[in-house]
Formats: sequence, structure tokens, C-alpha cells
Amino acid sequence: MENATISEQLKETQQAHLASTQAKSILKDIGNISSNVDVFSKRWVCELIQNAIDTAHSLEKKDLEITIEKNDNNEIIFSHNGGYFKMFDLLALLQGGSSKDFNQESSDIVGHFGSGFLVSHILSRKVQVSGTVKDKNKEVFYDFEVLMDRSSSNENDIRTNIEHNFTNIDTDAKDNEGTIQKTCFIYKEVTQDGLDAYQKGVEFLSKHIPYIMAFNNIKVFTIDGEIFSKDTEKYAYTRKRGRNFSDSYRIQY
Repeated sequence: MENATISEQLKETQQAHLASTQAKSILKDIGNISSNVDVFSKRWVCELIQNAIDTAHSLEKKDLEITIEKNDNNEIIFSHNGGYFKMFDLLALLQGGSSKDFNQESSDIVGHFGSGFLVSHILSRKVQVSGTVKDKNKEVFYDFEVLMDRSSSNENDIRTNIEHNFTNIDTDAKDNEGTIQKTCFIYKEVTQDGLDAYQKGVEFLSKHIPYIMAFNNIKVFTIDGEIFSKDTEKYAYTRKRGRNFSDSYRIQY
């Protein structure tokens, strides 16, 4: 911008500074994970579940269904049908900040969408995210898919990935004519450390499923193909097959 005005140069400098700050913050938060692997190996699953619950709650979505699984390619997949992204949620996710920083009406929301999601990088630092986002100004919905690659420890690489996703999301997004697809996180190139964290997280979740389902509007959990469902008439949580837990949990609520 050789002939740019002072204000244009200031805006350009501001945007560059903001991008650099975001990249540094992401790397700092990811670095903190390695300092307490045992805690974050359990916390990642709680953060993703809380984000799904918050999304469903904000949209008054009932009968939330959550699926957590590992496929044959050692990819870890977390998906839910809680509803679409709002624009500030997607912004927080891409930039690594908290959605509460962008949404002034989030006092009833427990989780922090972007910053909470960063914890899940204990599984892998490369995550493909797909879902639906609502237009901020009108009743139009777009399906999108982005690859968040935070595998590098170089600030410029993280910044480049953020800018790439911002630049290309319009090209890749498609008007879905109001059909809301599931939100899906696919953790790619998972190492043995990531698989270990996945196992610890799933074991932790399995012990607390009755309590999570009792106090949240979750209809079904599917963990590696095993279905845990809530029977609201009998106040029971039943295991459909296989896993070495008690066959039912009864919690009066």
C-alpha cells in the first residue's frame, strides 16, 4: 500500500499486531498443556462437551446427542447435533480466544468456546472442523469446513493458518438452505501421546456420564460405538452394549 493514507496504514498495522498477538496466545496456551498432561488429558473432553451443551442451550435445542470415537486411521472424532455456530463462536474458534470476549450477551454460558477448545490440542494440533454458521445479519446458514493446523511452534506459521482460514472460508462455505448439519471435530495425525490422552479422557467421561446426563439436556452419548442413553421416564441411564461399567445407573432428579 505505497499510497495508503495514515488511517489505512494504522489499520494495516493494527491487523498485523492483532494477528501476531493471537498466534502468540495460541502457542502459549498449547505450551501450557504439556506442563500438566494428567489434568488436561481429562479436561479436553469436558471442554468439548461443555461447548456442545452451551450451543444447544443458547439455541434451545433439546435431545442433544454427542459422539466420541477413534477411527481405524487413529483419527479422533467428536461430533454433536447441538446446532449451528454463531459468528462470534466461529471467530473465537479460529482466533483462539474466548467467545465471551466477542459476545456481550453470554452471561448464561458456562464454557469459553475458543480458549476451551485449545485444551483439546492435547489430542492433536491439527484439527478439521466442519459445521454450520449463521449469517450475522439475516436468516441464512452456511456449511463450512476449515483445517486448523497448529502443529508448528513458529508464530508466523500459526498466523498464516489463521489468515488462510479467514481468506478461504467464503470460497468453501455453501448456503445450506436452512439444514443444520452436525458439528464435527476431526483430530488428525494423532500421536501415541494423543491416543493416551484420548483414552484417559474417555475413561474419565465414562465414570461421570450419569452425573453429566442428569444435569444437562443430553439424550445420547456414543463412545467408540457404545451407546449410553437417558430414559427420562425411569430416571435411568442404560448401557446398550459391552463396556465394563455397571449396566444401569439410577439417579433420581
